Amino acid sequence: MAKTVEIIGPSGSGKSSVYHQLRANWKEEYNWVPYDDLSRSRKQMRKRYLRKALKLFTDRLPIGEQSQNNTLANDEWKFINHDNRIFLNDENAEFKKAIMDLVEEHCKKWYDGSDKRFVTIHMIMWSIAHIDRVMSARNDNRYCILKQGEGFLSRIMHLNSPSFNEKALNKYLEHLLFPDVLIFLDVPVDEILKRIKNRDRLATLHKDMDDEAIRHYSEQTIHFFKMAMGVAKEKGVDVYGVNAGENLEETTSQILDILSKK
Repeated sequence: MAKTVEIIGPSGSGKSSVYHQLRANWKEEYNWVPYDDLSRSRKQMRKRYLRKALKLFTDRLPIGEQSQNNTLANDEWKFINHDNRIFLNDENAEFKKAIMDLVEEHCKKWYDGSDKRFVTIHMIMWSIAHIDRVMSARNDNRYCILKQGEGFLSRIMHLNSPSFNEKALNKYLEHLLFPDVLIFLDVPVDEILKRIKNRDRLATLHKDMDDEAIRHYSEQTIHFFKMAMGVAKEKGVDVYGVNAGENLEETTSQILDILSKK
């Protein structure tokens, strides 16, 4: 089974650019492989893992005041797909239940006041699909670079809300499936804010947030990531910090050096 490499960092740290740069540098003989080159096509994955699973979500999504009835935490539609498979197998039931509880508790109200439960579950389903795909590559022992923001640790960005705190984070990390290698893109908050402002399109995470809210959100995300890195180290994960505040080529070079030593 392929091993997983997750690259984390707050929105604006350059995860997408780094991933695409790594793909551009990849050669088949390497002991690592980008997710896109391990998996089938994105279209097939989307159809197989998401379409019917998301229909379960939309059919049961609370409307208006009905959101108080905890429908989203209903066990009858936990992460089951249409091919009679349970995502990540039954032994991860506690992790999946923890996700549902955290989403229900902390994603009802986002920084702009909107309900982010459905969006957060959607993103977590993407992560489950990606990890499930890597786990199914049973005859491949290379290190697989997960796509930008698609690992479970990256979903801390989507759980992070005005009510999310260290206690909630520890609950998430308690049963988490950690990657084999974790790489943190270390970028100063001021640089992150500058990159966000220079983007052509505002990320969904930052929608309707003013500069102060984006700064607070980014600082909190970095804080939670660093806590998660500490827990990952305790669990035997190879954890690295990479200076991603300079230029893309230098950042990519640092990561390539890490991968070459695996």
